[in-house]
Amino acid sequence: MECDARRIPRGVLKNLTEHDQIRIAAHIEGIGLEASMIIALFVEGFPFLFTVDPDGRVSDLGHFTAIGTGATIAYPALCQRQYNRTYTLDQAVYAVFEAKRLSEVEPSVGPDTHMFVMNKDNPESPGVLSIKADKVRAMDAVFRRYGPRKLGHDFSLPDGCLIGAKSTPKSPKRDQQAPLPSQE
Repeated sequence: MECDARRIPRGVLKNLTEHDQIRIAAHIEGIGLEASMIIALFVEGFPFLFTVDPDGRVSDLGHFTAIGTGATIAYPALCQRQYNRTYTLDQAVYAVFEAKRLSEVEPSVGPDTHMFVMNKDNPESPGVLSIKADKVRAMDAVFRRYGPRKLGHDFSLPDGCLIGAKSTPKSPKRDQQAPLPSQE
């Protein structure tokens, strides 16, 4: 982005010379965020989500977004659930929770989850709502029921699924496997 004094809000800075305004704009543009962030807001009643990258680049990626190292896992999870603007609040909160839980396979994504919902429609509690920690834990039970399942050690495809294979060998159960060599 080019430094341009006309892009600086005229509030307090309007009393500065144009040269100083350009110098300040250049300084601000040179600041590295060293983090990503999501900016969520309503404009004329419509929700918008923007991401800001560490280099200051702003993106509008549609009706959902994710940041950080877990984003590459969260995006497909939300796509798989066909997340969209017509989801109920319950569906949306669960889909985001599930995407976050799935992202925890990425080593830098921790298990702690803090969730907030922007609420413009409820006049009794407008603004940002926090989902309480005990309710986040309750969603873990929903995740165990509706989230993806791990394949067990005894999993095998039905006979005939693999062309040219007579049958898929069954892997031994964990307690039937040979013991690992000792490191002594």
